[in-house]
Amino acid sequence: MNVKRIVYLVAGVIIFSGMSKLQAQDNGTQYGENPDECKMNFSLYRESFKQWKAANYQGNVNDFLDSWRHCFTDCPRASEYIYLDGVNIMEYFSKEGDPAAKEKYADTLEMVFDNRIKYFPNDSRTKQPQEGTILWRKAMSLDEYVPERVEKIYNAFKRAVELDGNNISSIPISYYLKSTIDMSFKGNIEQSVILDTYDQLSTIVDFNLKKCAEANDQQGVEEWTVTMKRLEQLIEPFASCEDLVEIFQKKFDTDPQDIETLRKITGTLDKNRCTDNTLFMNATENLFKLDPDPQSAYMMAKIHAKNGNYDRAAKALEEVIKLTDDDDLKYKALIDLTQMLMMQKKFSEARNQARRALQMRPNSGEVLILIGKMYAMSSDQCGTDDISKKAVFWPAVDKFNEAKRIDPSVTDEANKLISTYRQYFPAGENLFFNSLNVGDSYKVECWIGETTTVRSSD
Repeated sequence: MNVKRIVYLVAGVIIFSGMSKLQAQDNGTQYGENPDECKMNFSLYRESFKQWKAANYQGNVNDFLDSWRHCFTDCPRASEYIYLDGVNIMEYFSKEGDPAAKEKYADTLEMVFDNRIKYFPNDSRTKQPQEGTILWRKAMSLDEYVPERVEKIYNAFKRAVELDGNNISSIPISYYLKSTIDMSFKGNIEQSVILDTYDQLSTIVDFNLKKCAEANDQQGVEEWTVTMKRLEQLIEPFASCEDLVEIFQKKFDTDPQDIETLRKITGTLDKNRCTDNTLFMNATENLFKLDPDPQSAYMMAKIHAKNGNYDRAAKALEEVIKLTDDDDLKYKALIDLTQMLMMQKKFSEARNQARRALQMRPNSGEVLILIGKMYAMSSDQCGTDDISKKAVFWPAVDKFNEAKRIDPSVTDEANKLISTYRQYFPAGENLFFNSLNVGDSYKVECWIGETTTVRSSD
């Protein structure tokens, strides 16, 4: 037996001996039954641990191991450092230790995390609950050193997310989904749980992305964006539309009136762009009947539009606008409603909705481009002669120019539209025979009713 093996086995004996008396020695006080002995051992181990840490965890751990073990077993309430340091100690042995003792080191590593939750459920400094954070750190530690403990890893992640919800760190999110996939591969859970977990986690990510964006926290936005990309990479093998429909169809058939199930089905299918199927349509219709909230109304609008039922789609979008307090969703619904009305050549109504969207976002070039397009589309409705019919292209180009002026992001699209519609301006000789000159002021009649400047295609 080599020297290194002997050292680790001896360390293992030191660590594990006496652990069984942990409960008996805890009398509920900070320093246990022998305060002086506890304080002495805490001081001894703590100073040596600091030196060991400063040396990048190189050196003889056994110099302070017995003192740390005494604090861990005899006065577990003395300091939270017992557990913070204990993780480093156990991870060191789990990484460097003899394979024969690996399972015991892992057992002790778990015990360190569990006892920290037991004796320090609140952070020593902030006094805030920390069980969720400790649990996901435990799960990540086990995943690194004993990844074969799949079920314990999964359960720790799951409980952490249940406890912390939207307040959880971005760090464990993708690891939790990975552990869910591992559990499915081992046959411990159904594959549908992978999708449920993805839906739960992506909702948390969406919440935090929006929160960071509203707080102008660019670093936070970047962190959560990276997290979302990792989730999408992990879920991709399980998220084909065919697989999703097959999994969720069973849930729908079991209880087609369960609101939470309907939300999961419609939300997941919509996120993965799997809306071209009967399941999505049926689930959306049921959800809208049972709980006509803005999201279900918006999905109904998409279904009606896809089926060519533009009147019903427009009514559903009006419901979205009326019901929602989410400015982003309201703006999006207004844009969609504008386009829906344009497709039906209800240009005056379309412009009214576009102006509502512009009130919400005064610097939106997108809205001005839509207004310009509906002006250009009115050439067959407005005017009685060549000049008055082609005059609609003047205010259309005005809108395109204004769009790129206030919103540089639409410059390329605006320039293409300007180039397209400028060629439809009246020819110079037609202007002459109608007593018009380039640069004159001109009132476009019809529903447009805007004053513009005369220009020619020459």
